[in-house]
Amino acid sequence: MAVIFVKTSGTLNPVDIVHRLCIDARTHPEQKRSRWVKRLTPITSMKKTLGGGLEELARDVLRPHFHSGGPPRKV
Repeated sequence: MAVIFVKTSGTLNPVDIVHRLCIDARTHPEQKRSRWVKRLTPITSMKKTLGGGLEELARDVLRPHFHSGGPPRKV
């Protein structure tokens, strides 16, 4: 198993790139341009795990999905 990280400039959105690649693969199944790709995971942000970086990253990434208004929720 091999893992490849590709760093892009700040002007490119990794989520949009992966989404476009998936749509292209679905609309043109006869074109085999990604034979060895099993999974594409766009990473939009990274932080150090020590010193509160992981909590800060989780807050930033999860805020639009879980904290869109209303009272705080706990599970």
